[in-house]
Amino acid sequence: MSETGMLLRWLTHDLASPVATVLTASELLPGDAEIDALVQDAARHLAARLKLIRAALAPGEAAIGAAALAKLVGDGIAPTPLDWQAGGEFSGADAGLIAGSVLLLADIRRGEPIVVDTAAAHWTRPAAVPEAVAVVAMAGRPWFIGRICDLSGPA
Repeated sequence: MSETGMLLRWLTHDLASPVATVLTASELLPGDAEIDALVQDAARHLAARLKLIRAALAPGEAAIGAAALAKLVGDGIAPTPLDWQAGGEFSGADAGLIAGSVLLLADIRRGEPIVVDTAAAHWTRPAAVPEAVAVVAMAGRPWFIGRICDLSGPA
């Protein structure tokens, strides 16, 4: 694993502990029920988002089943609707590819329903990726882009 991947795993792990503490404290300490519910919901959402970021940017090597990956991804992009149609088991790298793709799609068009099927992760309604996002993604050449399309340019 790269130094960046190890750093990301360490960071997400260290951030998860305070989130868990806030969640536990809000459940145990008496207070306003409405505020407690908001704190608990925010802490759960943050924990789910951290797990998704870790899966996308520092995927493990172990395989993961479709149901577990669908839950990890769906929880991480909530409240964005997710229609999971892919089945089977995914390698760590493939799970990272899917998690990263969905994370990017969810952040580009917040709230737009996303479908993950056997071919791709995509919005339910076709839309172009904003040019600025495409330029940044291609210039940065994240590891998963090369698996989706050829970036080598004209032969």
